[in-house]
Amino acid sequence: MRWLIILVFLLSQISRAGFQQSEAGSRPKALGGAYAAAGGDAWTMFFNVAGLSRLDRNEVSFFYSPSPFGLPELGLEAAAFGFRSNFGVIGLAARRFGFELYRELSATLSYASSVSTIGFGLSLNRHSVAISRYGSASVIGVDAGLLAGLSGRLACGLSVKNLNAPKIGVSREPLPQVFTIGFEYVPAGGVTLAGDYRKESGRAAATRFGFEYRIVSALALRAGFSDAETRTTGGVGIQYMSFRLDYAFESHQELGWTHEFTFSIRWGAVGGTP
Repeated sequence: MRWLIILVFLLSQISRAGFQQSEAGSRPKALGGAYAAAGGDAWTMFFNVAGLSRLDRNEVSFFYSPSPFGLPELGLEAAAFGFRSNFGVIGLAARRFGFELYRELSATLSYASSVSTIGFGLSLNRHSVAISRYGSASVIGVDAGLLAGLSGRLACGLSVKNLNAPKIGVSREPLPQVFTIGFEYVPAGGVTLAGDYRKESGRAAATRFGFEYRIVSALALRAGFSDAETRTTGGVGIQYMSFRLDYAFESHQELGWTHEFTFSIRWGAVGGTP
């Protein structure tokens, strides 16, 4: 049964040019993936690159999903780095998914900046896929995003993934384009509400919702929901000085549970340049 699940999953990946498991970061995952209007950490590159414009300190972060739904063959590892400069924020990321028979690798270079309360960003992604006995292929995808602070408590984000409609392999399979609009609202101190409306080419539109309650500055509780595959999520974030540990869990209606972890380090003056 386990190998049947893996086979069905990988066939669905290959038939749609793969790279469906491109999102990473335990905080956004715990919030149900509702992250298009979020900002201030390196993982926004995977959801809305414009969120990098709100990064107030340099950050390096590592994400690990060792055995999704009890299947180590579907393990996902990623690293993200955000670096402030005099002319904007530079982001670098790398991601690895799969196992020896089917492997996806992605490398990302991002840039984000802001004018007044509006942030904007652009990412170049090099996606590579290798299938045992079938060879490998790669392609460049372009992501773009906007993030607007509508007030001190409300932000709105817009993201487009694979804007250039890239196609991979000799069969010229298109990578899915994803259009997302989202909001983030802070009704009171320590409480954050988030929601995304997401449309992926070839799939029905889906909504995502997230809730975060920061009990104290060093401890946050999170929960989320996505109606795309009826997923519920949750997690916790713990911060000590410049270090942060985030944990997320996900419950799928058919596949069961999975657990994910992120470790982050920040440094540099708040809001300053290196």
